[in-house]
Amino acid sequence: MDTYAWPSKSAGVMMTQADGFVCVSWWRDKDDAVPPHTGSYQYEWFDTAEAAYDSHREYEAGEYRRATAIGVFACKGGMPIGGRIL
Repeated sequence: MDTYAWPSKSAGVMMTQADGFVCVSWWRDKDDAVPPHTGSYQYEWFDTAEAAYDSHREYEAGEYRRATAIGVFACKGGMPIGGRIL
């Protein structure tokens, strides 16, 4: 598994190690056709960066009509840590 470590905000002395990756997407509500659209974020957890990248590519390719790719993030316990890596 790829590992990413991000410094914490407190003087950079504490490190957090990622235990997976999340692909974040935004899904527009089905009945919302007029901007500004309402919707919700979806977080899909993967144990490898490659699997998360594959999911991200599906969203970018328009595989899901109501979904928009947001990015791939390293995560700890299923929650993104640090910045976007894709």
